[in-house]
Amino acid sequence: MSARADQEEILFGTFHLADDIARGNRLRDHPHRGFFFIWTLFAIGVTTTFSVILSAQGLWRLQTSQSR
Repeated sequence: MSARADQEEILFGTFHLADDIARGNRLRDHPHRGFFFIWTLFAIGVTTTFSVILSAQGLWRLQTSQSR
């Protein structure tokens, strides 16, 4: 699967989730999904934090190695 397809899948999935939340469809019918949703947001936040830290570390090392 290409990176473009992955980006489109994430984008459409986000819009679908936002639509479900705005309409209140899934959370009203299945209250346990609210708990799952919160833990999913937490997992995404942790993953994003580690990605940013590792990216910054890689850029820092690249910059210091090129300046020598």
